[in-house]
Amino acid sequence: MYAGRQPIGSVNPIIVSKDGPFLVEQFNSSREVLACGLACSEIFHSSKLVKVLTPSHDLEALSLSQLSANLPTKPLSLHTSAGVLPELQLFLDTLAEHLPPAFRSQDAITSLQITGQDAVWAGVDLLLQLQKIRKFPDMNKVAVSDSSYHGPAASAFGSTTAPFGNEVKTPIQRVFRSPSFQNRFPSESTDKFNARIFDEFQTFLDQNSDIGVLLIEPQSGSSNCGQPWDLPLLHNFISEANKRGIFTLADEIMCGLARHGHVTTFLSQAWDLNVDAITFGKAIATGVEAFAGATLKAGAAEFQRAGRTVHQSHTYAGGSSARALTTARAVLTELSRKDFEVGKRVQYLWKNVVLPIFVTIKKASDGCLDFHGQGLMFGGYFKPSPLYTPQQALKIFRVCCAEERVLPYFVERRGGWMFTPVLDVTEEVLEEAGRRLTAAVKKTGDRLRLLAPPPQPQPQPQPQPQPQLPVVRERFKGPSQNEMDEKQIAIYNDIKKTRSTGVSGPFGPWLANASIANYAQQLGRTCRNELVNFSLKTSELIILVVAAKTKAEAEWSIHEGEARKAGVSELVIDEIKSTWGGGTKVRREVFGCEKTANAYNFAEELCRTTAVSDENYWKLQKDVGDAGVVELVALVGYYNFVSMTLNTFQIMHKE
Repeated sequence: MYAGRQPIGSVNPIIVSKDGPFLVEQFNSSREVLACGLACSEIFHSSKLVKVLTPSHDLEALSLSQLSANLPTKPLSLHTSAGVLPELQLFLDTLAEHLPPAFRSQDAITSLQITGQDAVWAGVDLLLQLQKIRKFPDMNKVAVSDSSYHGPAASAFGSTTAPFGNEVKTPIQRVFRSPSFQNRFPSESTDKFNARIFDEFQTFLDQNSDIGVLLIEPQSGSSNCGQPWDLPLLHNFISEANKRGIFTLADEIMCGLARHGHVTTFLSQAWDLNVDAITFGKAIATGVEAFAGATLKAGAAEFQRAGRTVHQSHTYAGGSSARALTTARAVLTELSRKDFEVGKRVQYLWKNVVLPIFVTIKKASDGCLDFHGQGLMFGGYFKPSPLYTPQQALKIFRVCCAEERVLPYFVERRGGWMFTPVLDVTEEVLEEAGRRLTAAVKKTGDRLRLLAPPPQPQPQPQPQPQPQLPVVRERFKGPSQNEMDEKQIAIYNDIKKTRSTGVSGPFGPWLANASIANYAQQLGRTCRNELVNFSLKTSELIILVVAAKTKAEAEWSIHEGEARKAGVSELVIDEIKSTWGGGTKVRREVFGCEKTANAYNFAEELCRTTAVSDENYWKLQKDVGDAGVVELVALVGYYNFVSMTLNTFQIMHKE
């Protein structure tokens, strides 16, 4: 029988002892491994761990002695239908002291769970219930970033691996583009990147009016190798959600409990985030006890009036375990001891030990690795190269880490790794971990350089004869006004009066035949301004698709600006431009809206093949009906006519 985290058939190391971060494997007692990336699920070791576990151990010892003597026993667990344990209120009172001030009221609600996954679901459940209580039942979807640890490639919020494949998402999820380092263009400045990401987020919300909850991680865990949000950008996201009546859930399962280094228990308080709920993970009970939860800032009175309950408080969840409640209370008490001494030490280690270690690691990588992070949660990630992918580099790094007997947390899909020691780690252990990681990174860089092909001798350039330049002949741009008859003049004046771009582009050649010019401009006016089933924003997006597929530079130059005015994001414009003249396609998730993606796929295939598959036809027909399909064919056809004219007669933008 097999059980374990790794794929079935894997040989899992059996750890028989721990000395702080040092792990010893069974049958290999001489080989200790320094684990420096596994402690987001833990919090302390050594004397502090003894200190916070002793109260629950004493509680259990008392119960066992009472059981042995056949005496009434202090309950260690209790079915939730029977009542609550006395330890519950003691824990809640202690938790309230650590929450942001706005959460410290009798109107707050806490839902106690077993795992981080359950805690996120609990927070989402509370907030969606509150939307329904406040008479917004249609705001029943959750906005989750494309790099959230608790989505989107999951059938539940609490997993990054979906049992039915990575494309199977929780039905109530809607996915937006995050400010992940992997979503940034190589030469993009921070200001431009943040502006683009926020612009896309606003468009995403415009297109998904059913969003009721925004799920964010103020500092990403393994999903983004410890990357913190840019604080002004995060405030903008939360403010935009608040304006639209969307609740925000701060997922602090990884970064909370002082790990972030800002001398508060929760990062939401340190960064003054106006969020509606916060989660905490199993580190609150040291990882020894199964315990997690979510706290809603306000809503208890509304829940009571509506006759609602905390649905996610399952039978025998963490709130039913006296040991878990006692341990969690002891951990919170230890965090606040001596004016938050633990948090201050985390901040000191961050700035004086960990950050210099990562600067050294980056230097040792010789340019193949970068890093980010704060507090005692940092991450390194391998940069893309023409010779290897970040994932291939990480595979080599794994081997080098094993050779150096160091164990960070490996993040396969990002080609990176995490550094998350316990909060009471010593400087000596951090420095030893730094030495081992630096050696592993240096070995990785050396082995990656071996992948480069040997330099080839360059052939000597041979003198080339100068080609005979052909005589340049100007192609037809249309009749001059002196050459036009009365009918042509009338059409010319009508075009000039009704079009903001004047008589430019294809209209010059078309005026060679007054009827062609007349009916073409009428069709163009309809396609631009009178489509029933497509907004101007979608129409401009489709026009750019045609311009890119037909390589019509003048058409692109004119409509790139028009598309921006209509609300098409810079990301979408850039992605369409990257398909210039080729068979590549824009990624579906870029559009943030199924209807827009379906229109794009229809138009792209029609341009590329002059026909449309059943799949793309029926998806569009379902969205816009038969009349809408006709409109899109007309739009694509008209702008292909425009492109052919511009390309044939070699017309530039200003002509």
